Amino acid sequence: MRTWLNSYLRSYVVASLICCWWLWYISFLSACAAAVRASVRISDGEMRVGQTVHLDIIVQGARNAEVPDDIRIEGLRVSYVGRSTQIRMLNTQVDSSSTYTFSVYPLRAGTFIIPALQVKVDGAILLTKPLSLKVVEAFTQRGRHKQKIPQQSPPLRSTDTKLAFGMLSIPKKEAYLGDIIPIKVQYFFHPNLSVQSISSAPSLIGEGFMVQEMSEPKRSYREINGTKYTVLAFQSSVCPIRAGKLQIPPASLICQVLERPLLDISQQEANVADAFLQRFFGTISVAHAVRKIEVRSDSATIQALSLPNERQPVSFHGAIGNFALRVEASTKDSSLGDPITLRAIISGEGNFERIRELELDGRQGWKSYSFPPKFKRLGGYGEKVFEWMLVPSMEKNSTPEVVFSYFNPTLTKYITLRSASAVRARPASHSASAPEVRSSVPLTEKEKRRVVRKFAAESYQPITGRPEFAAANGIAILALLAFVGSQLVRNFKKSGELRSPLKASLDRLSDPNTSAEKFYSSAAEFLLLRAQLASGKNMRGESAQEVVRAIGLVGEESKLALKTLVLHEETSYGFRQVEKPPIETRAAILRLLGHLG
Repeated sequence: MRTWLNSYLRSYVVASLICCWWLWYISFLSACAAAVRASVRISDGEMRVGQTVHLDIIVQGARNAEVPDDIRIEGLRVSYVGRSTQIRMLNTQVDSSSTYTFSVYPLRAGTFIIPALQVKVDGAILLTKPLSLKVVEAFTQRGRHKQKIPQQSPPLRSTDTKLAFGMLSIPKKEAYLGDIIPIKVQYFFHPNLSVQSISSAPSLIGEGFMVQEMSEPKRSYREINGTKYTVLAFQSSVCPIRAGKLQIPPASLICQVLERPLLDISQQEANVADAFLQRFFGTISVAHAVRKIEVRSDSATIQALSLPNERQPVSFHGAIGNFALRVEASTKDSSLGDPITLRAIISGEGNFERIRELELDGRQGWKSYSFPPKFKRLGGYGEKVFEWMLVPSMEKNSTPEVVFSYFNPTLTKYITLRSASAVRARPASHSASAPEVRSSVPLTEKEKRRVVRKFAAESYQPITGRPEFAAANGIAILALLAFVGSQLVRNFKKSGELRSPLKASLDRLSDPNTSAEKFYSSAAEFLLLRAQLASGKNMRGESAQEVVRAIGLVGEESKLALKTLVLHEETSYGFRQVEKPPIETRAAILRLLGHLG
């Protein structure tokens, strides 16, 4: 009786544990599916014409999603920038989110509605909420200090009197596309004028360059020809995005000033006291008037140079300046399966906004998860930190090599930096100390027979031979087969959906009158779709090497595909003006894509 009861209790415990595990697994999958959500945000809801803001589509609960690659809004130019992934682990819970960033550049002033955007995750379609974006003219911004000005005081311009003027200072007249050029705008005010408030910060509106927002003004004093002027200095920077001669227009400052008209001493003969005061203090204010004036600086010209095409590395993505690379690892000794945090620090001076991602070379044997980069300004220099969580799956002596390429405008050449951290990843030790065997008192013959009889009376059946174990495994196998079948059906449907865009891209490429920009755009679109079909995940935002690796190209075909993707990226961001490809190159690309299709 007791034997049967013990056997029943053991079977009940095993079945309960299996049921609890399955319930937890099903609830975990349901929670993960329910946690997937999409949202959208914009860095600034109000901006000026000529500025750029960022539009972010955030997908939480899923690492791969399909977002719109062509957002068209009349009056706005929306361009895809890239993707970043963030993974957070708390105990046994893993939370991941992906951020897809677009740049929004207004073409005119007005109020624009960014419509609800569709995000496709695992066959489900999610909609974001609409957003409103207000774009104002350059000289109609909100003034922080509003002061009522008498209507009888007409506006004065600096050209009417020499009481105020502006100067635009640019340290260099030649720059490469994407280079950061610091500028300084100074406004000089005669002692007779006292600046009360600024209606709007000075702005530069032109074509072929981008301007960062002006800094807060710094007040100082400077003596010119014996007159002590009040100086308001603004600092900013411009970035050329089009090759050729660029005209930097005058920067206008609209402000309210307190004007103090002066009486000449020769005209003062009222009394001796007034004459004494006038000689002692120099002048006497007899009236005050608050006026609104517009002060304009001079203009300037910049010659924007295209980046050289020779010896341009594949890992170059537009970074321009003078940088240094430093790599750090959280540990120097690790076991297989233990995570390692790898940090790559880019420091120096230049255009940090174009440093959006770094490449890892030699990732075989590593599982990598990237985190959003962090940037901080250190005076005239900057520092951008990239982080990855690496998990070794085989023995390694160093982390994957971080590769970063940039163009040095001073040396006029491309520089590629490579660095890795020495890490020893080895299998975990499973050896355990042998248990200590203690001597015991020998048993008598009677006690030995009692032990043998007791052991023989209780039969033991292994767990693998019990019906409960067979039933649990049968359920698990059926669930696994159902999951694999659903994945096969979904992949089959998804491949059917991608065949039509692939054919459309080939049809566009076959047109001999297609422009160079459209030709490389269609070819890159075909390669991205083919990589998505091969890997089963959205490849937008991935590097060119990842796309080629997903397709499985090698040799000359790999080089041709990489060149096509790089030319498309450069034409999209304005790094280079690509001419129509030669007939041989065009035929080679068509043969490659036709073979892949």
